[in-house]
Amino acid sequence: MNTNFPPSSGSVSLDRSIPAAASQRIAERMLSSIQTLKQLKAAELKGEKIPVGDEHLVMAIERAAKSLQGKPTYLEVSVHEKTNQIMVKVLDYETGDTLREIPPEKTLDFIAKIWEMAGLIVDERK
Repeated sequence: MNTNFPPSSGSVSLDRSIPAAASQRIAERMLSSIQTLKQLKAAELKGEKIPVGDEHLVMAIERAAKSLQGKPTYLEVSVHEKTNQIMVKVLDYETGDTLREIPPEKTLDFIAKIWEMAGLIVDERK
């Protein structure tokens, strides 16, 4: 913002603009203090203008992509012994814990038990 005073004994001009480097430092401090979406919304509601440079935009995209990746996992495919159905297990890569079974092994065991009981009933009637 350039402020010009009317000439009195001579023309005086005061330059009150913030140098670009100082403006960049202020913006970086503001961005470093804003860590959450809630803080960003609060700053925007206060009317603060928060510049987003290419570097900050790329960093935000990388954080979002990383949060979407989730845990490292691997798949284990097998055939259930009694039902001969294909079973897929999603396992945690680091611990080996089962995260998900498709279909659940308990369900296949239940189906196998029902088939066994149905077979007994059919065998008894003959």
